[in-house]
Amino acid sequence: MWPKLFVWLLATLWKLTWACENFAAFNYTLDDHDQWKLSVEEAEIISVSDPYDEVSVQDQFIPRLCCKILNFTHPIEQIIFDNCAIEELEEVCFSEAIQQITESLTITNNKLTSVKKGTFRNIQLKKIHLHNNRIKILEDVSFSNLSNLEILNLDQNNLQALNPNAFVVLPKLSTLNLMFNQIKILQEGAFRFLSTNPVVKLKCNQISRVEDAFKGSSARDIVLDLSGNRMENLAEGVFSNHEFEDVNLNQNPMKNIAKKFCGENCSIKGFQCACCYLNDDATQTIKDLQLVQNTVSFGGACRDSNGNYILNVASVCGGSKNNRVEIYLYIWKSSLVLVMLRCLI
Repeated sequence: MWPKLFVWLLATLWKLTWACENFAAFNYTLDDHDQWKLSVEEAEIISVSDPYDEVSVQDQFIPRLCCKILNFTHPIEQIIFDNCAIEELEEVCFSEAIQQITESLTITNNKLTSVKKGTFRNIQLKKIHLHNNRIKILEDVSFSNLSNLEILNLDQNNLQALNPNAFVVLPKLSTLNLMFNQIKILQEGAFRFLSTNPVVKLKCNQISRVEDAFKGSSARDIVLDLSGNRMENLAEGVFSNHEFEDVNLNQNPMKNIAKKFCGENCSIKGFQCACCYLNDDATQTIKDLQLVQNTVSFGGACRDSNGNYILNVASVCGGSKNNRVEIYLYIWKSSLVLVMLRCLI
């Protein structure tokens, strides 16, 4: 820990313009009260000259976040821009001025509508949080050569499509959060940029169709959350050639599930589908679902036309009736049942 009671902050009185023009500087001091957090108020130009855990910029008016706003001479772990009316990011800013930030960048509760080409490139951040903005567009190569990036949070925005060309060379990306957007279709190769056991969160979008979204990706043990979308059909081979730790399709108006939706060279350890609109063929598909060599499997089901639950416990646990099975049954409505199975092989 770095002993510190005071932080010297070089700030600037600057008439803010969209062009990030000239400024004149003055000094003032903030007492951190023995906390490793610096809160910035009434300062558009931020210059930190000592190591710090966190710099928090809140409730400011910064419609364009420019490089000149950030002037760090010592490392800090994270910086947060919260409720600063930010509408635009200067393209080169985060490839130059932010090199001193070692862990996390958060720009939340702002008014960003797009992420431009080259905005985030060649930086060492592990986490980028851009949630709760108004982002509609991710331009090509907007996130590139981020060798340490593990978490990218884009939830609660206005994305209507996912541009796979926006993501280039993100070798450690393990969590991609796209929840609560307006994405309608996952096109072929949408996640080809993923490679490291990813968690992909797509809950509560408007997705009605999933093509071969992971085509071209080397990812394994994928956790895919598609709950709360508008999917009615699961096509044949939609998950072929990939290994999934868990697939969550709960709260979709699912009617049809192809018999070979897992297809060639596909394995799914966990499958959730608490859906009550399934036709007879889809019901049979769930009954016959083979999830071989699983330790934990999920199956959501409704009653069939004869009043029977549609999950075949033996088939889920590798087809053997000799397996010991723990069953947890959750009933929210008379017609909706979620079954969790733990197969003890």
